[in-house]
Amino acid sequence: MTMPLDNIHLSIHIDDLYPTASSLTNALAPPYGYALRRNGTCLADQEVSCGNNWADWYTCCPLGTVCGLNNTCCPSDADCSAPLAADPHCANNGTWDLYYTTKYVCCLSGKWGFYQEGLVVGAKPTGGHGCADGYPSGTDVEVLVPVATGMLSS
Repeated sequence: MTMPLDNIHLSIHIDDLYPTASSLTNALAPPYGYALRRNGTCLADQEVSCGNNWADWYTCCPLGTVCGLNNTCCPSDADCSAPLAADPHCANNGTWDLYYTTKYVCCLSGKWGFYQEGLVVGAKPTGGHGCADGYPSGTDVEVLVPVATGMLSS
């Protein structure tokens, strides 16, 4: 059986052709997001190590994610930093808190986020982010306020 062409209805929506901000945000929901800063190595059974930033501070992403540019945890090796900057959140927004100074960084809930000036990496002066158990101290240390908070794990 054939139908005449005048009985065919074709409907194309612009949203079907191009991704929207909300579809990009949903595609990069946790476990994708900004990485955790950990004092000591990443947890091998739960996290991927994205490297040692300074002193004993490491950047960690959840297992199954890929370490990306700008402290991000991405679904693949493609740079996901631009869409994450549009909707900043931690790769684990349930138990990590999000902080911002010069870039986004996450700490375990209940820790104090800080930014330390006066560091030297490869003979270049710089600063670094960290997460402290107690209130940080030092004249080159800026204590940060969370941009978003997770729930303290029990």
